Amino acid sequence: IRLLRFVRGWVCIMVTGCVPERFFNLCRNRGMVLWDVVVKEDGYCCSMYREDYLNCQDLIRKAGVTVQCREEHGLYVYIRRYRHRQAFFAACLFLFFAIWFSTLHLWEIRITDNLYYSEDQILSCLKEHGVQAGIRKNKIDCEKVEQLLRDTFERISWSAATVDGTVLQIAIAENYGTLEAVMADTEPVDLVAEMDGVVQSLVVRKGIAQVKPGDTVTKGQILISGSVPRHNDAQEITGYEFVHADGEVLLKTELSYEDFCEQEKQEKTEMKGKGSIYHICIAGKELKIWTPVRVFWYLEEQGQKGIGVLAGTLLEKLPDSVYEKLPASMAWIQTTGSGTEAEPHAESVGSGYERLEFPEAGFSIYTYKEEKREFTIRHTWISESEATGILQKKLNRFLEELEKNKDVVVENQVRIYYDSVGYRAKGEIVVLRPQAGHQSINYSEYETETMIEDESD
Repeated sequence: IRLLRFVRGWVCIMVTGCVPERFFNLCRNRGMVLWDVVVKEDGYCCSMYREDYLNCQDLIRKAGVTVQCREEHGLYVYIRRYRHRQAFFAACLFLFFAIWFSTLHLWEIRITDNLYYSEDQILSCLKEHGVQAGIRKNKIDCEKVEQLLRDTFERISWSAATVDGTVLQIAIAENYGTLEAVMADTEPVDLVAEMDGVVQSLVVRKGIAQVKPGDTVTKGQILISGSVPRHNDAQEITGYEFVHADGEVLLKTELSYEDFCEQEKQEKTEMKGKGSIYHICIAGKELKIWTPVRVFWYLEEQGQKGIGVLAGTLLEKLPDSVYEKLPASMAWIQTTGSGTEAEPHAESVGSGYERLEFPEAGFSIYTYKEEKREFTIRHTWISESEATGILQKKLNRFLEELEKNKDVVVENQVRIYYDSVGYRAKGEIVVLRPQAGHQSINYSEYETETMIEDESD
C-alpha cells in the first residue's frame, strides 16, 4: 500500500467550513479514499490521492467547504523537483538497464561435492563446450550440461545442474571405483632396530625374539627373527619355517637437539604512503589510471620528519642526478638501503586481476590493480626473554612432531644459553620409539647350517 501511494502521490489537506462531514460523504459516494483523518480546532486534517484532490473541486463547491493543501508527497514531487537534472535521470536509466542486462547473463559457476576432479578441470571442460561466465542464461541447457559431465569424466556417476539467478549450481557425485581388500604382508622378513638404544619392552606376535628388555642394541640388529626352527621329538632342529616377523618393540634412545637464534633481528614496518595503478582493458584498448604515491617516513634517531608527494609516472622519468639531491626522507627511491639503522625499501605488488568475457558480443573486459608500497627495515637487538621464548616455541614444535610420530618423550635435557654469537638451545631428548624396520632373511646362513648338520649325521 505504501508503494502504491508513493507512485500515485498523495496530499495532506485541511477541510474547514460549516459541514465538513458532507464533503466526506460526497467523496465516499464517488469512490475517493481518505485516510489519517484527524480532528483539529478549526476543521479536519486528512490525506487523499493527488488525482482525487484535483477532481474534487465540484464536491468542494457543493459541500460549501474550504480545502487547503498543506503537504505533497509521492514520486511526482521528486520528478518535479529534479526535472532540470536530465543527467541524473539518464544515469538512473542506464543503471536500471545495466542491472536488467546483467540479470540475463550467467556470472558464476559453483561446483559442489567434487573430490577427485578439481574445479579447474570441470570449468575447462564446460568452457570448451561454450558454458562459461558471461553467457546468456537462455542458452544453457541443464540436461545437456549434466550429460556432458557424465560422459567426459568417468568417475562422475551423477550430476545435477540448476540456474539460480545469475549462478549455475552444479552438484556431482563421484564413483571411487572397486574397493580392493588390503592383504596382509606375508613376505618372510626379520624385524630389526632402526637406531641405537636400549630395549624397553618387547612383545612378539610372529617370530623368535633375539633380545630381551634391558639389552643394548645397535642400528640394524635383529630384534625378532622370522626364522622359526622346527624340532623333532628329541628336540633336534630338523628345519626352519620362515614367517613375517611381527611384534611391538620399544627402544629407549637419545636424540640430539640443537637450535640457534641470532641476537640481531630485522623488523619490517610499512609506511603510510601507497600508490596504485589501475589497468582497464575493453575490447583490446587499455587505459591506465594513476594515483599519487605518498611517502611518509619518520626518523626517530634524528628527530626529523620527511613528507613527499610525487606522481608515480614522474618517478620513472627522473634522471640519476636528481636522485642524489633528494632528502633522506625520500631515500626509498634507491634500490638499496642507505646504511642507517632504518633502511627504506619499496616493492610492487599485483593485488587483483578480474576478467569478464562476452562470447555473444565478441569482446572481453579485464581489470588489474598494481600497488606500490613503501616500508622500512629496522635492525634491533633481541632480549634474553624474547630469544628464550622463540627457542622454546621451536622446541615445543619439535616435541609435538615426535608425539605425532608415536614417540614418547621420557626426559628433556635441552638447555637454553647465550654464547658469543647468539642464543642457543642444545641438549639431549630421551624418547621411547617403536621399531618397525624389516630386512630380508639371509637364507644362505640356514642352508649352510643344515648342510653341516647333515654331514655330522
